[in-house]
Amino acid sequence: MEIKKTVVPIAVVILFLGISLSPGISAENYENDSKLLTVWLPEITEDDYSIQMEVTQANYNEINNSIDDFLTLVEAAMDENSSMGRKIADSEWVDIKNSAIGLVNSIKTIVGDDFPDLDIETFIEGTLTSLFNPLKWFFQRAAIFSVGRGFSWIPFYDYEAFMGIMFRPIFITHIIGFTGALHFNPFPFRVEYADRIGLYRLTTLAFSGIFINFGDITYDRIIGPILLIGRSLNFLGDDWP
Repeated sequence: MEIKKTVVPIAVVILFLGISLSPGISAENYENDSKLLTVWLPEITEDDYSIQMEVTQANYNEINNSIDDFLTLVEAAMDENSSMGRKIADSEWVDIKNSAIGLVNSIKTIVGDDFPDLDIETFIEGTLTSLFNPLKWFFQRAAIFSVGRGFSWIPFYDYEAFMGIMFRPIFITHIIGFTGALHFNPFPFRVEYADRIGLYRLTTLAFSGIFINFGDITYDRIIGPILLIGRSLNFLGDDWP
């Protein structure tokens, strides 16, 4: 199984976050204008749970710091000088899993009693286990594990229309992020695990799982923490294999 990785130093990308990407895309605009948190759990709760709520600056900073800690952990695991070089070792995956569980649990605490009674540890562990089993793609959509900072967009978005699987595509731009996913390529046919860290684009079709995003998911395109863990058909831009 071929594994391809692209590593962009986190310090370089964090520096990039201070620069306005376009007139409508900037970290500064997000910091000043919006603290809207979107949480959506399609197909893994009976009511396809979703909520949008305003959060405090302290909540935003807490989640941002957790994202930075997570990405620093992944970058160290994928460093050429780590125990298995750029390949993530089993022990490193355990640390990555625990960091992601802590991140989701912190968001669950912020949301409060409205958050559904979901066994987050079991869900995340099951997703990571499925990442390395291409045969499972034939029986269910492929696993995806994506955490970072950026913005997302769902075309023709209507919040009330979220029912079960999101058949419409979800477009994500990670300014700095990590994604591990089973990737389907029909020509030539192959299903394989691959991962990326750094600046890249991600598209999913028929997603179900845990989707957490700061800001709305219309055309605002303001940079903030974003998390996508579950199953979908996965495509990554640029040099995704």
